[in-house]
Amino acid sequence: MTWSTGTTLEHPARVALGAIDAGIDVLAESNLWSLSDSELLGLRIAQEATLARLQAQVLATTREVEARGAAGKVGAPSTAGWLRGRCGQHYGAAKREVQLAVELDSTLPVLRAAFATGEVSLTHAHVVADGIRVLPAAVDAATRARGEALLVEEAKHRNVAALGRLAARLIGVLDPDGAARLEREEAEAEVNEEFTLVHRYDGARGFRGQLTPEDGAFIDAALDVLAAPRPAEDGTPDPRPPGKRRADALMDLVRIGLRAPDMPWSGGEPVTITVTTTPEHLTADTTPTDNDTECGLGSRVGSVGDPIPLDATLEDGTPLSAETTRRLSCDAWLVAAIIDAHGAVLDIGRRSRIVPAPMRRAVIVRDGGCAFPGCGRPARWCQAHHIWHWSKGGPTALDNLVLLCAHHHNVVHHHGWQVHLDPNRLPVFTPPPWVDPDQTPRTAWRPPPHLLI
Repeated sequence: MTWSTGTTLEHPARVALGAIDAGIDVLAESNLWSLSDSELLGLRIAQEATLARLQAQVLATTREVEARGAAGKVGAPSTAGWLRGRCGQHYGAAKREVQLAVELDSTLPVLRAAFATGEVSLTHAHVVADGIRVLPAAVDAATRARGEALLVEEAKHRNVAALGRLAARLIGVLDPDGAARLEREEAEAEVNEEFTLVHRYDGARGFRGQLTPEDGAFIDAALDVLAAPRPAEDGTPDPRPPGKRRADALMDLVRIGLRAPDMPWSGGEPVTITVTTTPEHLTADTTPTDNDTECGLGSRVGSVGDPIPLDATLEDGTPLSAETTRRLSCDAWLVAAIIDAHGAVLDIGRRSRIVPAPMRRAVIVRDGGCAFPGCGRPARWCQAHHIWHWSKGGPTALDNLVLLCAHHHNVVHHHGWQVHLDPNRLPVFTPPPWVDPDQTPRTAWRPPPHLLI
């Protein structure tokens, strides 16, 4: 890096920064592969401390810029504005940098010393400063100093989340109006709760929002149970990453809620999804052939120039495959609107909540939970799957139903698993060739006998 000082003498700060740059060049060219595992981990720890020390000096420079008003002298509206315009920082981050730099110099000497020696990170320093800053004016200087010393010492041993919780507890202890303040904050958090579903162009949904701590705790508790890994019957670990497991768990919560007896109705009927489709799409053969695509939807595209049959669509126009449409028809909240090639409505099918409660109870007694081999998720999380698809005329009868959780319901519909009943009228699952080339049938999960009583 080239510096122009305008003088013949280099300031020690500029010389030191040049030495740091040179050291980084050496570090970049070093052969990290030649380090042992313990040496590599030790290097990473040392880098963290060095980074904290360098960031402490960056804040010392920012503090000097702010104290002199140097940014204003070159036309910037403020030091934070200069950091945004000249150094490319986000304005919020720039404001927090200036605030912390000033507080380290004026009111947080213990934190400043620990930060300068690399004992605490920049993120920890922000948490400590935030915790002391919000203490009420009634807290005297000596008590503030003790609180700062406590948080700094804990910052050396705790992660940021744990330190933040400790800082919140400290505020509650030291604030003489702590109980009333906590009630005000809880009321404000309640008012500020929000949840937004972002509809993407492809029909998928994104999420954003925030919940109160107690509502978040309920969500955590529910998702932790539902998102637990599900190893296969042979002990193979659940292949789903944590994010996928949480998404599946969220949908389990929705399905459980939709089946609840006190779920409100909408427009005079239980919550219902309408799918627009054609008779050909709903009953299309999905058995793969040599000419089919890997998605396994069956050959539905003719020669060049032939029209492509209309797929099923959700109410917002998002297309669905034939197999997904059939899987949804096993669920309790689907109405199929059958149209012809010109878009004229031929029929509005009945809702497919067609498994009467007594029959569902019979399936639960037989299967106990998700019948997929090795699963056994509770029955209240499961759907009654039609072995012979309902959309193809399969009857709603005990011998044509099997209990599946949402995840394995999707697996059976989309990944080539076949289900049939053995001579004892119990479900048996046949894996696709890519799972087992011999396609050896696997018995369903069965609960311990005492659970069937």
